[in-house]
Amino acid sequence: MALMNRRHFFILKTALFFALVFGTPAFAEQEFPNEIFNFASAVYEWTESDDGQWIFVNAASADDGKNRLYSFDQKTGETRVLFDPFPNTKLRFVYGMHFWKKTQKLYFMVHNGEYSVNGTHNLFLHEGLYTSQKAADQNYSAAGVWRHSALEAWLAKNLWAAYIQKPARPDYDGFLNALYTFADPGTNPIFVLSKENGGAKNGAALYEKEALEWIVQNKKQDEFLWQIADTSIFPLEKYLLCRDKDGKLLQKSAVTVMQRNPANYLNAGMIWTETTFAEANESLYCVLMKGSFKSEKKSNEEWTWDYSLVFEIMDDENGISFFEPTALKDIRALIYSLNASDPLPIEGRDGGLLIRDIDAKTRWIYDGTKAEPLSKPPLPFARAGLDDSATTWLLRICAGLVFVILLLLILFYEFLRGRFSRSWQRLIVYKIQEEEKSKISRDIHDSIVQDIRAIRIEAEMLKVQAGQEQKQKDLSEKITDCIVKMRNICYSLAPAELSLPTEDSQKANLLSIVNSLCEQFETKSHIKCRLNSESGIKEVLVEKEKCQSLVRIVQEALANIEKHSYATEAQILARTEMQKDKNFLTLFIIDNGQGCDLNKVKAGANWRTHFGLRQMQERAKTIGAAISFRSAPDDGMQIKISVEI
Repeated sequence: MALMNRRHFFILKTALFFALVFGTPAFAEQEFPNEIFNFASAVYEWTESDDGQWIFVNAASADDGKNRLYSFDQKTGETRVLFDPFPNTKLRFVYGMHFWKKTQKLYFMVHNGEYSVNGTHNLFLHEGLYTSQKAADQNYSAAGVWRHSALEAWLAKNLWAAYIQKPARPDYDGFLNALYTFADPGTNPIFVLSKENGGAKNGAALYEKEALEWIVQNKKQDEFLWQIADTSIFPLEKYLLCRDKDGKLLQKSAVTVMQRNPANYLNAGMIWTETTFAEANESLYCVLMKGSFKSEKKSNEEWTWDYSLVFEIMDDENGISFFEPTALKDIRALIYSLNASDPLPIEGRDGGLLIRDIDAKTRWIYDGTKAEPLSKPPLPFARAGLDDSATTWLLRICAGLVFVILLLLILFYEFLRGRFSRSWQRLIVYKIQEEEKSKISRDIHDSIVQDIRAIRIEAEMLKVQAGQEQKQKDLSEKITDCIVKMRNICYSLAPAELSLPTEDSQKANLLSIVNSLCEQFETKSHIKCRLNSESGIKEVLVEKEKCQSLVRIVQEALANIEKHSYATEAQILARTEMQKDKNFLTLFIIDNGQGCDLNKVKAGANWRTHFGLRQMQERAKTIGAAISFRSAPDDGMQIKISVEI
């Protein structure tokens, strides 16, 4: 007996381990509020603050399809636009997002190299690393967004060509708007040409459009554009000044210049691309793709992305900088891929920063001082570790299966010892099944249904050729039908009424659930099905555990009618009555189908093959309900269930 107790204790410890590990937030699916789809037609990526109050969403706007970055306050339900690009384009801008608990900032990268104006390419509008911090009102809004990149001279020349030189009529506003994206948030910048920065009209300063016109008329554009000094960074801080809220000019630059070190100043001007972030060694890292030549035979215009460099981000009271750690200068990492099945170039691990080499074999671990190759490859979790939805699903399913198996082993052991009765065993198993069905229902609703809904919205927004509108409408209707079917499945797995508040929080309205089941059954099977209650009662509150079992019995009965009865009509009758000062509920489930010979059905081996009827009997026993079956060939079937409520 002592040996059996030790075995039992081992099983219990193992079960507890899996329950604790796979029940932690890392393995739990993150909640995604439905309110987000009020302003987003398609979500590219999202993350949340460490306290869960703020959700940051990179999405296509439901209004015009443009890529915007939003903040969503779960406490107030308010949505704010963090990043809104000014060009009239639907290209995706934002790639990579990360909330760093240490600084309480959101870090994200903007890349838009494909944008062009008036035949000028590589304008890289808004390009670079950004942070979003709480503004003065303690909210994450556009007022707290900072751009941490500088205007390189060649890019200033491209912007001049696109907006000033090539158009028949110069677009001064477009050029100024492009410059203003480099200004600090909340500065209300204005372009000023004065004696101090190389231009003035009769000694007086010129502003915005008038200043640009003076440069063009006096052919000062070359002198203006190529002020590159040693850093090749255009000195925009000399030309953009601040204004107060009333528009009054302040003698203060609207562009913060980082003076931490020359290397950082050069990196500030780099054209950044699609990236990913990772925390390790109490620091934040990101990758930058680098162009290189795959073959000396190719021309300079045919460079390709070959590898990534790893950068460390430093963010403190002196400002933000990003640089290559000395130990990582010779390491070439994988290219960041938007394909969710591809591994990430960098990941944060307990031992430091994991870096995947471009050779696809070597993996480095960087502890903040030195980088060493791993002797053994890490476990092959997908791209973003445990935050990746596909991996999380797989882990949760495996964990759930293992946990259920362990619980079943414990039940089997207790059964052998004779401690539990058969009905108690069944009750435990049914309870586990209900919990798993409820989890599956939530998972389907919160993930698959929302994804399908987003697909429908995108399909409805697609521009179609003339004469194809009906096909688009038919496609939308098919997707809608799919959503309805998925929601019906969710309801069948876990009826919503079981979680709705009632006068007694431990009870649920059984008649409401049964009525919904009848409607779904009729729609699905085309067999007329009605719920009739004594004296027209609309509500019968039943303890939730009993209600669950009664619902499963009704579902099993309706499934049998659909599969085996050949009936054209079914009905469910409900009545309540007092028996010896106790309130009882009785349900009659009746169909006009072909019926059967119950004596033959219950005889010997036949009874074992009629799983549905046996399942209903076992369910009824677990809640102390009485169930009986009446049927004859060509006379339909009647199932009667009576239970104390």
